[in-house]
Amino acid sequence: MGVTQYLTRDAIRETLRWAGERPEGSEIVLTIVEPGGRQTQRSGRNIVDYTSYISLEEMTDMLRQAGFSHIAPLTLEAADEFFKGRTDGLTAPEFCRSVAAIV
Repeated sequence: MGVTQYLTRDAIRETLRWAGERPEGSEIVLTIVEPGGRQTQRSGRNIVDYTSYISLEEMTDMLRQAGFSHIAPLTLEAADEFFKGRTDGLTAPEFCRSVAAIV
């Protein structure tokens, strides 16, 4: 979680290839920052530039090529449900998506 945006696409593919070679039933959960997703710092002055911005469609293709058969993106609505009831105001970032996949 929270790593793919710091890796090159080649490093991501290599990691997914390794994970896809794990025994059947193995699962990976990861996050991606989609193109156009830039996180402004609280001060509003700086924008964080990441190494890789990956669309959900591209990540789905990468996971399939790596040997994963069941790929399930976490919708923004599902993420909102996870954060429901928090008293600290923490919410799912709009620029980040989570994906689960099973070998």
